Amino acid sequence: MKFLIGILLLVILYVLLRIGIQHLSAKSTAPGIIENASGNSDQNSDPGSQSLAPCPDTPNCFQVEVITEDGESGLNALEKALSNTVGITIAKRQDNYLHATSKSSIMGYIDDLEVLRKEDRLQIRSASRLGHSDLGANKKRVDQLLTDAGLGTSGQ
Repeated sequence: MKFLIGILLLVILYVLLRIGIQHLSAKSTAPGIIENASGNSDQNSDPGSQSLAPCPDTPNCFQVEVITEDGESGLNALEKALSNTVGITIAKRQDNYLHATSKSSIMGYIDDLEVLRKEDRLQIRSASRLGHSDLGANKKRVDQLLTDAGLGTSGQ
């Protein structure tokens, strides 16, 4: 009987944690495109002056810049790879910017993945919305995405 009560309490705790994580994750989102000089987030300004927000000083974010032969083709290849990945949803797509979300299957954590095209370069940023560490999940996601898109790996 004590065993069944213990199992029931664990199930209740899991459900409460899952609801809380979804609630907290829904309130935050990716920072999007920022301007290098002013810090403004004007999506229609000169693409050459734009960048993605830098990663915070916590180990739950990974960012890399990849040089491609053609930035537009590279962005399209990344979009296709994201579309074919289970658990990833493309939230926003513009000419030079893509934002996708990834939801973990067990606890429902949401991570943001952003790609910004700057001519032949692609800035890629993957970050967890909650927590301090991601145990390397964001780097693994970016490396797998680059491999699936035929763009190599991050090299880091």
